[in-house]
Amino acid sequence: MGKQKWFYLILSCLFLFILTACLGDSDDGTDEDTQEESEGVSENEDNIDSETNEEEETTADKDQDDNSTQAVAPSEIEDTLEFTRVWFTFGSPERQPNAGVWLYTEDDHPSDVTDVFDFDEYDILLYQIGDEEYLGYDLRAQRMVLEDDDVVRVVVGIHDEPKDYRDPEDYEMPRQYLQVNKEDLRGKSFIFETEDGEALSVQ
Repeated sequence: MGKQKWFYLILSCLFLFILTACLGDSDDGTDEDTQEESEGVSENEDNIDSETNEEEETTADKDQDDNSTQAVAPSEIEDTLEFTRVWFTFGSPERQPNAGVWLYTEDDHPSDVTDVFDFDEYDILLYQIGDEEYLGYDLRAQRMVLEDDDVVRVVVGIHDEPKDYRDPEDYEMPRQYLQVNKEDLRGKSFIFETEDGEALSVQ
C-alpha cells in the first residue's frame, strides 16, 4: 500500500506539472497573438498615414503644376520715341503767357532761341501745363509713346512739389523743353498725362 500511495502522489505531481506547463504555453501564445495584432494595427496606421501624405503631396504637386501652367499674355510693346530733356543753367527763354504745346523747327521757332538749340540736328518740343493744381510743381517727361501715326502720348512724372520757402505769388506753371530727332514729331497731335494716367491740360 505504501508503494501504491507514493505512485499516485508522484503521478499527481506529474499531472499538475504538465497541466501548469500547458497553461503557461497557452498564455504565451495569447500574448504573442496580441502583440502581433497590435503590430498589425500599427503597420496599418502607418500605411494609412503614408497613403494620406502621398495624396496630400500629389494634390500639392498638382496645384503647383496648375499654377505653373497658367497662360500669361505678353505685355504690350510700346512704340517709344527718343528725347532728351533740356536744362537751362541761366538765361532760359521767356515763358509763354498760356498753356500749350509748341514744336520748334529750323524754319519755325522764336528768334530768342535761335542760338540756344541746334536746329540743324534736332527739333524742340515745348509743353506748358495749364492745370492750376500743379502750380509751382516741377514736372518732367518720362516716356514719349507713338499711339497712332499722328498721335503721341507724353507721360509726365512729378519730380518736385512747390517749395515752402518760396512766395506762392512766384509760383509758375510747369513747362519743359524736349529735344527730339528731326521729323519725329512733325504733323503730330499730343496727349499729356501723369504716370498714374491722369490727363493733363495743355490748353
